[in-house]
This record gives sequence, structure tokens and C-alpha cells, in this order.
Amino acid sequence: MFQSLLLDSTGRFCLSGSSDSMIRLWDLGQQRCVHSYAVHTDSVWALASTPTFSHVYSGGRDLFLYLTDLTTRESLLLCQGEHPILQLALDDDSIWVATTDSSVNRWPAEGRNPQKIIQRGAVWGLLKHCGCR
Repeated sequence: MFQSLLLDSTGRFCLSGSSDSMIRLWDLGQQRCVHSYAVHTDSVWALASTPTFSHVYSGGRDLFLYLTDLTTRESLLLCQGEHPILQLALDDDSIWVATTDSSVNRWPAEGRNPQKIIQRGAVWGLLKHCGCR
């Protein structure tokens, strides 16, 4: 079962995170999965890609935040949290992580030294500000 979806800017490719712990890259024109990434050990609930769609950040029920190169298929473990990851949002130099304990953390994109953001109540999603007016 799909838990998260992410489209590239051209609408040609889609990434999915699933309850079977897999991340899959789909070619929408061919209507098929072109790559599978076995990165997580439990459901993948959140995905965020770099602007070029060359790398994807992923998180989920297993508490891990990974950065995966979609071309080489290499994954880097950035951190292990204390709570499952619900949502991710990528900024110019940071990755924003919302977890099941209603907290939001901002990590430098390379994954070191998080900044705790005070949050009260449930976090249901994160959006990147696009600078539109």
C-alpha cells in the first residue's frame, strides 16, 4: 500500500513510499516501476526530493531518515530519531522533519545537529514556501 507519493517537476516520474518498506521509482509514461530501493525496515511515510530529482530523502515508521541517490542507488543514513517520521520538507539548505510526537526538527541537509522547533499539537503536514507572490 502506498504511504507517500512524490512527482518530479516534469510529471514524467513518480516516487512512492510503501508499507512494504520499499521506495519505488515509476516511469508514468511507461506505466511501470523502473527501480526499487530497499532502504527502510518498515513503512515509508514521507518523501522529499532535491530540485533536480536526483536524490530523495525518506523517513517513516522505522525512525530513520535516509538520503538516497536515485542514479547510483546508494543510501546514506542521516539520523535515527526517537519517533516515526510523518512528513518531510526540503528547503535550500535544510530538511524539515515532522514526527509522531508532534515535534518538528530542522536538520542541515547533510543531517547533522538538528534544531528543535517548538510545536504544540498534532503536525499533519509540511510545505515548502515557494516564494510566490
